[in-house]
Amino acid sequence: MRQFDEAELTEKAAELGLIAAGEALPRHLRSQAAAALVAARQAQLPEAPETEAGHLVITGDQRVLLDGHALPVQVVDNDPIHVVLQGDTATIRLTIAARTITVHPKESKSSGQP
Repeated sequence: MRQFDEAELTEKAAELGLIAAGEALPRHLRSQAAAALVAARQAQLPEAPETEAGHLVITGDQRVLLDGHALPVQVVDNDPIHVVLQGDTATIRLTIAARTITVHPKESKSSGQP
């Protein structure tokens, strides 16, 4: 649970017009000020990382480099590589063999339960 100090709550309440600047914050208005602070913090969360890679390289020794970082796989031959060119960008799909595959379901943010 996020806790805010008295100064933050009072400042936000004044900003919202719940109280005049310099007034003490009444107990019954604290939750409104706290909710506004939580909403403001959530709005400032960083955006999701970009899902597009800048540069993908299949090296001569069959290693895969993604933006200069080696992926822990080797390409066995050219069959598992599919490239689609669209204007200035390309989509590449690699088929990678694995002994096991685990898929984790997306967590629900509203229920608080996985």
